[in-house]
Amino acid sequence: MAYSAAGHAAIDLPIACTLTAEEQATWSEGLGCTVFGGYEKARELPDKYALRYPGDDAWIQTLVEFIVHERDCCTFFTFGLVFEPDHGAVWLHLTGNEDVKTFVEGMIARIR
Repeated sequence: MAYSAAGHAAIDLPIACTLTAEEQATWSEGLGCTVFGGYEKARELPDKYALRYPGDDAWIQTLVEFIVHERDCCTFFTFGLVFEPDHGAVWLHLTGNEDVKTFVEGMIARIR
C-alpha cells in the first residue's frame, strides 16, 4: 500500500479536474497563470514537483489561495508549503504518483 507524505494511506483518485472548460480557461488566465508562470525555480523529485517562489506575504497568500482552490477541483493532489529560514523563499510541493506529475507538467507547459 502506498503512503502519502503525512504517512496516511494513499487513495487512488482519478487524475481529473472538475472545472468546466470555461472555468479552466478563466483559471488559466488568472490564478493558474500567476502560480505556474511566477515560480523562480522548479525541482522534479520522485513523487512531486517543488516550485520556488519569493517568500513575501503576497506570494504566501497567493499560494494558500491556490491550494484552497485546487483542493476543490483537483482532489488527487497532496499539497505542501515549505518556508526557508529568515523569510527566505517558499516552496510549493505538488505531490502524487507519476500521473499527477504528468498533470503538473501539462499545467506548467500550458502556462509557460
